[in-house]
Amino acid sequence: MTPAARAQGVPLNLPYTHRFYTFAAGHGMTARLTGDPAQRRYAEQLAQIALNDQLPNGVNPELGGFDASYHMVGIMVAMRYLSVCEDPRQRAAIRAMTRRAIAFELTRLGPDGRIDETGSTRMGKEKLLNGQPKSVNYPEVLKALCFASVAVPDPQWLEPAQLVANYIQRK
Repeated sequence: MTPAARAQGVPLNLPYTHRFYTFAAGHGMTARLTGDPAQRRYAEQLAQIALNDQLPNGVNPELGGFDASYHMVGIMVAMRYLSVCEDPRQRAAIRAMTRRAIAFELTRLGPDGRIDETGSTRMGKEKLLNGQPKSVNYPEVLKALCFASVAVPDPQWLEPAQLVANYIQRK
């Protein structure tokens, strides 16, 4: 990736924390496949931008606040990056971020497995390509909880994952 593309892309994506974990995962995987240390360093920089964004309450902000769906999309892609991250301090920081982020998300999880979208910065406000309003992407929430339960690890997240899976089945 050229410096010019980086200079344009980073500021454009700053309001979307999950994108930095996505980019970190892509560059980290490329580094793992190619052995390119520049790709590894750039992946670490991108992940650090996202880590620095996390609010004290555990929220990984999207457009300046909490979003019930993209918050967990960020966890899902952070776990992908974690699988190739080579820096032990950053691995520890990602695990700590994940614990705080999931703890916050679980405050929004109802006993029926439904996630409260109230106050989300993007859900119900933005539209999908088909024109429907965006809503919580429950399969991605489920993947994030399951992957994080192993990668962090924290097996207690499998119980809320089961609630989400049951909700998906009933929908």
